[in-house]
Amino acid sequence: MKTGELTNEVLDFWVAKAMEVDARMSDIYPNGTRHMVTYYSRDEETGFLDGRSFCPSSHVSDGGALVISEHINMAFQHGQWWSDIASRNEKYPGRFGYTHVDYLVAAMRALVASRFGPEVPDNVIPPARHSRARS
Repeated sequence: MKTGELTNEVLDFWVAKAMEVDARMSDIYPNGTRHMVTYYSRDEETGFLDGRSFCPSSHVSDGGALVISEHINMAFQHGQWWSDIASRNEKYPGRFGYTHVDYLVAAMRALVASRFGPEVPDNVIPPARHSRARS
């Protein structure tokens, strides 16, 4: 799959992999959607497992911090956002840039490409189970 075509939860999943976040893709809901990436952490005091959604391609609280910490250059030109980041993958040296009407989508595509290159494997995302919850 081309990095420049990643969207929604699939893009979020690849950003989680790039940032080495222990994230899991949601199950498929009865309406057929699969819309969330969740990462988990264990509370050291209580031992409880706490889950939190991870949506860097749509939530500024997740993706905005990555734009800053990963030094992703951003510019708005001709009605689209342009992103640019230096590669961290020796196999694909140089810089990666993507455009999109959404700021975070452009930035997160560039981030994924900087780690994994212009294409990512299709078979890495685990198959989903169907949720029993009613919509």
